[in-house]
Amino acid sequence: MRCDGNSQEGAAFGGPMYYGHSPNGYAEANVFFYQTKTVQEVFKALDAKQKEKAVVGGSPGELAPSVRFRKPELATPGIAGTELSTEQKVLVENVLKSILSLYRKEDGDEVLQILKSNGGLDKLNLAFYRDNKMNDNERWHFWRLEGPGFVWNYRILDHVHCFVNIAMTMG
Repeated sequence: MRCDGNSQEGAAFGGPMYYGHSPNGYAEANVFFYQTKTVQEVFKALDAKQKEKAVVGGSPGELAPSVRFRKPELATPGIAGTELSTEQKVLVENVLKSILSLYRKEDGDEVLQILKSNGGLDKLNLAFYRDNKMNDNERWHFWRLEGPGFVWNYRILDHVHCFVNIAMTMG
């Protein structure tokens, strides 16, 4: 696990990074299963109309291209933070705590400060991707938190691959 120790100004973790584990992300044997569980709590809390917005067909991709920041004029897939209730936002905050628990406190604090500076939870979108090429019965294959200067791209199936990029936005 790489931590940046503030090696690159305005970029959490010193720039884009990856983590993963080979068991299925829905399996208790996966060391990141607790992260899957926290995001499932958010999904369960969404009503039918919200789920319709949050579930996206296809794949957000992987590797470096999957964590490039989207141009501001392009629509971000998923449900916007502004469309979540206070209780649902608390669940998203729990996801953030869960995914940041892997890192040193100062690195997690840096992520949260960057997120706040870039507009906070209201500027994030949460999307659950169902890969159209897959023919399994699982709910989704990826989940993704995305907003200005923030991408947490988490593949659950067929095993966990997570690509992350968090940095201050310009302007």
